[in-house]
Amino acid sequence: MGNPGRSFTSGVSSTPNGSGDTLPSYDLLDQSSVWTPEIESLVHVVVKQIRLDSPGMLVIGRQRIGKSKALGFLQGVLAEEVGYPIMVLSWTIADDDRRSGRLFLQDRLRQSGTDAITHRDLAVLRSRLISHIRAEAAHIGTKRVAFFVDEAHILTDPEYAQMLFLFNEMERYALRPFFLLVGQPELSDVKGRWLASGKFQNIGRFATKTHEYSGVRLEELERVLIGFDDESENGELSVANKIAPKAFSLGWRLFSWAPIMVTAVRSVALAQNITDDVRIPMQYLRSWLLALLYHITQTGIDPRNLGLPAVIDCLKSTNFATVLQYYVEVRDEKQKDEKAKKVQST
Repeated sequence: MGNPGRSFTSGVSSTPNGSGDTLPSYDLLDQSSVWTPEIESLVHVVVKQIRLDSPGMLVIGRQRIGKSKALGFLQGVLAEEVGYPIMVLSWTIADDDRRSGRLFLQDRLRQSGTDAITHRDLAVLRSRLISHIRAEAAHIGTKRVAFFVDEAHILTDPEYAQMLFLFNEMERYALRPFFLLVGQPELSDVKGRWLASGKFQNIGRFATKTHEYSGVRLEELERVLIGFDDESENGELSVANKIAPKAFSLGWRLFSWAPIMVTAVRSVALAQNITDDVRIPMQYLRSWLLALLYHITQTGIDPRNLGLPAVIDCLKSTNFATVLQYYVEVRDEKQKDEKAKKVQST
């Protein structure tokens, strides 16, 4: 999988020497997904599970690492990667303790693309949802329906029962459902809860495999930043070109900041006595890049001369330094021993 093209909608006036003299009139980074190795890994594992006719799987990830963005990327490439038409329904579970079974079904109907959600009888709502899915799948000529369920750690047992019923009904109508449940680390506890309560059918439908989704590795940062340098297919300039056209014409790109950004993360981590590897959550990375870009526009400095103190200050401005320990990569003892041996041999 290659890096997707990006589009930018920012505008900034420039001085004759190519430095921005005013703040940009729009956000410097749009909301498009940027390719990362973690996204590629997620795409590969989901495609494999679908090809193997797996009923469903769990994707576990910490906060702010870009799980929702990754789902959007996955939805865009899934049919092409699988090799045949596939209907994808994107559901997001609301964090509302007061939601009833009726409200749950109404949300599922609305997020599936229909406004026919008014009725007191749950059986009628379920029937409408199933009929809508069948009609939409027939319209695009597929039997395969993928349900992307974001914030799945919020789901309750009665809601899992509703989804189990939906799964069984899909199969009864000769459709082939696949449930991708995505959530925060507490989602990993659901399998133990099902084992303890004897709900093995839930495990068999929704949790045949568990995949961990993480932030960006420091050694992969340059590859990720290249995605931010890509110019859009509609001819818009890249953000580097808009922010510093003179430096851009001389070869400067955002990915050239990777080494100093890696040094900044490690410096901040070392100040907190953290020696293990740290992953950068995608949302913090975007915020950090924005802070750096606004620093360039406000100071007018050449981005090629960006110093480490400024990079560290911009990193701290995102508040990542205060939560950095939460994103330390967890390694088992075997991995730690292997890394220690590599250090000793160098």
